[in-house]
Amino acid sequence: MNNTSQKHHFIPIFYQKGFRSDQDELFAYKKDRGGIKIRSPSQIMYEKNLHTFQHKGEESMIEDFYSKLEGWFSEYSKIMENIDNPNLIGELMKDGNFQRLAKLMVSIQFWRTPCRTQQAIIYAEKLVNLYDKADDETKTFLYHNRDLVEYHSKRAVRYHKKRAKKNDSLKLIQFFLLPLLSFDISCKVKNFKLFQANEHKKFITSDRPVIY
Repeated sequence: MNNTSQKHHFIPIFYQKGFRSDQDELFAYKKDRGGIKIRSPSQIMYEKNLHTFQHKGEESMIEDFYSKLEGWFSEYSKIMENIDNPNLIGELMKDGNFQRLAKLMVSIQFWRTPCRTQQAIIYAEKLVNLYDKADDETKTFLYHNRDLVEYHSKRAVRYHKKRAKKNDSLKLIQFFLLPLLSFDISCKVKNFKLFQANEHKKFITSDRPVIY
């Protein structure tokens, strides 16, 4: 196992940083205790070893996969901060890599919160059908991450479907397979929109930033 932190954030640190004040402060409201306190992104919205599971007798981390994707998306985030470019949204919407990555980030964020576990168990029954409907790019993506899924075939999907109530397979289903298979992350579907807000607007978020 590598040296990745055991604190696995279900709300990414880079995302939380976007809600800091002009004084670089992040204000967090705790529902169970009440009151608003200043917190750093590393202090909140995480569980220990949330994305760690046993694979081939060894510990494996989906966290490493997430970190890679978040690194790529943060580069796009820096581009999006260039609000002086009036053509920015149009340029991003023509970028197929950005569209797929942005959709994947939304899909992952939907599934990665711990409150989705029971929903993941229900959706596990649909895994084979979801795999059949997936586009070739998604299946290729699974193949290139075969350190998490050993076989690029229905064999792996069926295997984890049967073991969905076992913790290791459930983690792989909820945090890796369902984000890829339950959302259409292809570039062919033109239902993806970006909105540019005034830079002086105030925003809040929560521990469940994706609604449906």
